[in-house]
Amino acid sequence: MSDRQSNLIARNVMRTGLECAPYGGPHSEEEYSELVYWRDISLDATFASPYYNPLIQESKAPPHRTKYLTFEMDGSGWNNIRLSFENMMLLAHSMGRTLVMPPKRQIAHGMPDIHGSKTISFDDFYDINAISAKQNGLNIISMEEFLEREAVNGNLNSMATGAAIYPPNNQVNWNNQRLEPLWSYISAISRTFNWNPK
Repeated sequence: MSDRQSNLIARNVMRTGLECAPYGGPHSEEEYSELVYWRDISLDATFASPYYNPLIQESKAPPHRTKYLTFEMDGSGWNNIRLSFENMMLLAHSMGRTLVMPPKRQIAHGMPDIHGSKTISFDDFYDINAISAKQNGLNIISMEEFLEREAVNGNLNSMATGAAIYPPNNQVNWNNQRLEPLWSYISAISRTFNWNPK
């Protein structure tokens, strides 16, 4: 490799943070820039939705009036699950709601985490605490924290009767367990919307 190529690669690494030369390229800035999936725009982290009210969303004292967005991992492979998580973060942030992460579970195609476990959560791939701390107006908590904070204290009411209802067996840790009872409970205490694109 010539000195000119080495200097060009060094400049490109400084601009994009990528270093592809040891793997055979690309070597030009134009090619490097096409590989960058996402750039961190620091000003974005300061934006909070006009629907976000820190007095409500960040309150730790009961009674909680925090608004939440829950979601479950679908039964597909990792890429679809990742995309749904990214969309849920955008929805929670834009609606000013606290995002409740689903419990750990096995995913399709048996993809293991970095320790070889096939029971995974988003924490195995993302620094959830750092995302929540960095982005103004985005709070993210675990399902266990949500259930401890709201459900076992009787703060969640049936949408049908208005009476307080509790999670099955007052259970808060649902990691790697059959999740149908949990999702039935979440549906009973939540406003759920069926998607009908017709």
